[in-house]
Amino acid sequence: MKETYHIMDKADSNLDFAIKIFIEDKQYAPAILIAGAAEDDFAKIIEENNKDHVLNLVKNSFLENEGIAKKDTHDKINRVKNWLKHGDTPTLEYDEPLEAIQYILRAINNYWIINGKYKLNHKSFFKYVKENWPEINGIESK
Repeated sequence: MKETYHIMDKADSNLDFAIKIFIEDKQYAPAILIAGAAEDDFAKIIEENNKDHVLNLVKNSFLENEGIAKKDTHDKINRVKNWLKHGDTPTLEYDEPLEAIQYILRAINNYWIINGKYKLNHKSFFKYVKENWPEINGIESK
């Protein structure tokens, strides 16, 4: 039976699943891809409301501080996700859990831009990261 799904529901479900597989299964590469999909869907909703989503804020910061071209910035920020999707080189060196954390955080913050609040599992993710990656600063659950 066919049903109609809203992009917000799909993005929210993807984010929830990315958090789950990150914490429970330690499946970092799939978490990157799924959180990246959620981030992109949330970004579409945010752009429809004429606001800046997290990736635009990050890109603008790179542009201001590094003088990097917008396209190069976008490619650099999404390098791991794009490599996982397209495998355009035989290998890529990166810190898989750390990359997964940043993709999930970008999706969570896009969710916050839309809803003005965090969900319980978002706060659980913040706590999990703080306890397991103490070198990452600035993660607060409000």
